[in-house]
Amino acid sequence: MLDTLPLLVFSAALLLAALWDVSTLTIPNVLTAGLTIAFFGAAPMSGMPVGVMGGHVVLGLIGLVVGMLLFAGGLVGGGDAKLLAAASLWIGWSELGVFLIWTALAGGALAIVMDGFRRIPFPASTQWISRLHNPEQGIPYGVAIAVGGFVAIPETIWLSLAAGTYAGAS
Repeated sequence: MLDTLPLLVFSAALLLAALWDVSTLTIPNVLTAGLTIAFFGAAPMSGMPVGVMGGHVVLGLIGLVVGMLLFAGGLVGGGDAKLLAAASLWIGWSELGVFLIWTALAGGALAIVMDGFRRIPFPASTQWISRLHNPEQGIPYGVAIAVGGFVAIPETIWLSLAAGTYAGAS
């Protein structure tokens, strides 16, 4: 169980971020900060080599810069930008392409679904549904980031570390 704890933490955080984003159109800083801090406990606990860990940190920093540029351009919210950085930190270089492609595909699909949903007259039944239905509001892109993470994680270093089969490539 302890070997798979990092995967459970990462997966649970992604799921929580997606659900939180759908219900409030925000992702709390405490969640992304906690996910980031958890990486620094999980990596050494899992036996991740220091060099590989450094590569993950560099990628997390790059993810933060890219996320903030997307935020500055009005393409994602601030919470989405921070979640992108935290998820990149966990995903690492080996599955970055898969993560980004699936995040983009899920984000595009989500935008199409949200646009269609917002065009349908809908009685305001609950506050969170009313917020989601409002075309003035953003899109809960944390859902797309979570999808990208869920698709990418099976091939990341975390499973080979948990299984004791890590052979030196990330």
